[in-house]
Amino acid sequence: MSSTTPDRFAVLLLAHGTADSLDDIPEFLRNVTGGRPVPPQVIDEVRHRYSLIGHSPMNEITAQQGRLLAEELGLPVYIGMRNWKPFIPDVVKTMATDGVREAIAICLAP
Repeated sequence: MSSTTPDRFAVLLLAHGTADSLDDIPEFLRNVTGGRPVPPQVIDEVRHRYSLIGHSPMNEITAQQGRLLAEELGLPVYIGMRNWKPFIPDVVKTMATDGVREAIAICLAP
């Protein structure tokens, strides 16, 4: 590690993210497909699958990982999602605004 002070250093957890609610499914799937149209039957099927479990706990689990890692390291931990909020580019802008100058990125998905 460089001589960067801890207040200018952070960790960025990267994940795919998932829809927060059934109503978010169409927008989420558009993000997954890079904006390409998603057939209505696919949206309906994914919405049905999500309804069977209530919602995916992935975002909450990722947030909890971030909180625990921040406690363990004593460093700020940011979370950026590829397909859902908070989106990676937005988080990187926030990090810069917060004065972060160096970060380690940890990809949580293969």
